[in-house]
Amino acid sequence: ENHDDRRGCEELAEKQPLTVRSGVEPVDRLLGCLQRGHLYLTHGDASGKSLFGVEFLIEGLKHGQPGALITPQRREDAIRRFACVGYDCSHDLSSGALVIFTYSNDIVEQIEQRLDLEPLLLELGPILDESSRERIVFDPVDSLMVAAEHGRAVERARQLAAWVKSFGATIVLVSTDENRAVSESLMPSVRESFRFEVRESLDRVVRFMVFEKS
Repeated sequence: ENHDDRRGCEELAEKQPLTVRSGVEPVDRLLGCLQRGHLYLTHGDASGKSLFGVEFLIEGLKHGQPGALITPQRREDAIRRFACVGYDCSHDLSSGALVIFTYSNDIVEQIEQRLDLEPLLLELGPILDESSRERIVFDPVDSLMVAAEHGRAVERARQLAAWVKSFGATIVLVSTDENRAVSESLMPSVRESFRFEVRESLDRVVRFMVFEKS
């Protein structure tokens, strides 16, 4: 990482405390950090979406900003994702700086049958309220948007966005794009959307991260 870029972003954060570093060098260099308290979306066909979320949480933990990972995956698998980028999150978990909340298929099934997110709110709401998380990652967010399959994508997206914004944290939503209606419905609610894709260029394959809203 370019030290001048990092120093410039940190100076910006000091002058404008409402900005936070994402921990993803191209984003901090080109976008000028993230805006605290806003939603961001990562999606697309290429890999890197989940890595964005992990790096975002790690950057916060390094600077004393507590984080939460909301996922349907097993806790062990989530911890392994941090280890894959060379970060041991065991101390953060034991100290409470990092919370990994794994929701069950039962919650997803309950949400699918309802017009609201009450089953998730009842379990997750108190945890986030009590712990004052500054960074939250939903990876993936798709399973919480299952109502989109029944033509209620925009309604569910607005509800989810309003709920997560109420915590005052900076939020990263990760979408697998298995159902494009999910990312499309979330787009109006996020400050920036990062699309990961792969293109063939001459004799090589190139990975792109597209800043869709800017």
